[in-house]
Amino acid sequence: MRVMVLGGTGLLGHETVRVLLERGHEVTLLARHSPPQSLTALRDLPVVIADAVTTQPDEFAHLLSGFDAAVYAMGPDDRTTHEGEADAFFETHLVGATERLVEGARLAGVGQVVLMGSYFTTWARMRPDLDLAAHHPYVRARLAQSARAFAAGGGRAAGGTDVMVLEIPYVFGSIPGQVPHWKRLLFDVVRKGPVALFLDGGTSVVSSRQVGEAAVGALEHGSHGGQYPLADVDWTYHELATRIRSALGKSRLVVDVPGWLVAPGVKLLGRRWGMTGQSAGLDPSHIVPDILSQQIYVDGAGSRAVLGWTPGGVPEALIDTLRASYPEATIR
Repeated sequence: MRVMVLGGTGLLGHETVRVLLERGHEVTLLARHSPPQSLTALRDLPVVIADAVTTQPDEFAHLLSGFDAAVYAMGPDDRTTHEGEADAFFETHLVGATERLVEGARLAGVGQVVLMGSYFTTWARMRPDLDLAAHHPYVRARLAQSARAFAAGGGRAAGGTDVMVLEIPYVFGSIPGQVPHWKRLLFDVVRKGPVALFLDGGTSVVSSRQVGEAAVGALEHGSHGGQYPLADVDWTYHELATRIRSALGKSRLVVDVPGWLVAPGVKLLGRRWGMTGQSAGLDPSHIVPDILSQQIYVDGAGSRAVLGWTPGGVPEALIDTLRASYPEATIR
């Protein structure tokens, strides 16, 4: 199969490229810049330089001519704040960009497109009582991304393109030359002080290798409209923080903090963002009860049966991520 990977220089795209090459597929990258020399797995691959956010369907059709499949492993997530309205930001950088890619793929006769999505869409289906789409722009965007991409592709049975979405939870893993984003967002916080304070929720977790295998599995075995939740282990935040502190040689003392105690401070932070014209993908007024205090555990067995990704290896991926974050430290 001849496959174009958009976002191949990021963690998930890089791992997808590695799996594609291992299985004998031909890979081309689409990126805004040439891959850094540290990514040796990508060094000899052809690269198309383009900005996927601004590329139009007819331009995508030209770029994708002759390809059998595409993997969209890029786009913003929920971790950052944005100037102006979050809905407008995600429409431009996530939903619209994905839709234009799929439209171009259909025009070019590409058979399959796999999208790297979020397990928040799984969570929205599992917990309609939380009304996540009403509360959080990022969840609205991810739901719209899937729906509009499926409609734009139409499916090969109808003369179009099959579109599949991987619904991805927390991911651990690393790539050469890059500091994992978890260092700033999680590890530095857990590492500080004699005690780690953490909310009493939890999350499903996978490794980057598993995501790469799932992406290639979706190209090889997925069906149009398929929404494939990925999950290998379920960890409470208490367990995750304990594992991190233990690996760093810190005391294992982790204290669970109830959501009701934290929610007012998070809401205040959201109001401060609003006063400066900023917004977030996950609304601070609802993020604690909807997400951070929930145990967001999803069932990955069904997707594993279809896509064939390998179970196991998440604890090792966490250690690998810690070592990439603190190369000078002794990680146990």
